[in-house]
Amino acid sequence: PLGILEGLKTIKSFKPHVVIGLGSYSALPVMVAGILKRIHRVIQEQNSIPGLTNRLLAPFAHKIFISFETTAQHFPKDKTVLTGNPIREGLCGERGKAPHDATHLLVLGGSLGAHFINTLCMAVLPDLLARHPKLEVTLQTGKQDLPAAQKAFEEYGGRVHVEAFIEDMKSAYQRADFVIARAGATTLAELAACGLPAILIPFPYAANDHQTENARYYASRGGAILMPQSEISEETFTKTLENLLTDPEKLQAMATKMKALGHPEAAESIATTLLSLAAPTGSPS
Repeated sequence: PLGILEGLKTIKSFKPHVVIGLGSYSALPVMVAGILKRIHRVIQEQNSIPGLTNRLLAPFAHKIFISFETTAQHFPKDKTVLTGNPIREGLCGERGKAPHDATHLLVLGGSLGAHFINTLCMAVLPDLLARHPKLEVTLQTGKQDLPAAQKAFEEYGGRVHVEAFIEDMKSAYQRADFVIARAGATTLAELAACGLPAILIPFPYAANDHQTENARYYASRGGAILMPQSEISEETFTKTLENLLTDPEKLQAMATKMKALGHPEAAESIATTLLSLAAPTGSPS
């Protein structure tokens, strides 16, 4: 109740024409306030499996934006639109090429890094680097694993770039030929828009295991390889990487399929619909 009162105060002060909820628990009272004030309501579901807040709000929304085609089954068909997830403007420029026709691997674990992925890469990549002299790696570790990763790869000099956090993602994506990452919705939207094939290791403790379902969507359409964390060994991980490094045609085919799943126009599409709803056409129900 207090949250709804705060939502009503915010609406009275801001006087919005449209209220949009992104699925967090904090969005619920504001959206309920929007219902009470009869303001147009929109929700956006970023993941393949809708969270509780968006499932509760769906019957009261005028439009529902989804990022995965399969998510449509959870929402009313007549007001659900596949837009994809908005990504940062100008993120996907012209793809560069690593020096000397090298293959460049980008490893991401989210903004804080992923200890499991870091540990796995520190165990497996040195041997691959030794056997594949044209392999180059950029590894985002997060602060905690940075010293250990720097030590693990110190002998490979300019071929391995280890950073706690990558500030310039546009350049990182332009250099990359393929990616190892978790399966968060924003990361996947960026990889797809940029046409970057990926080995996806979903975070196994995400709500409703939605990262696994996110990853399965891209893997089943040929743009990625799904490797559940509980099933990975150093041997299977090495074999998967080896297969990609020795089969550039497969990498290119995956890149093409990944690109086809991208929605670089998602922000524009959502904004256009919001402006249409905000137009003065009478009071919504």
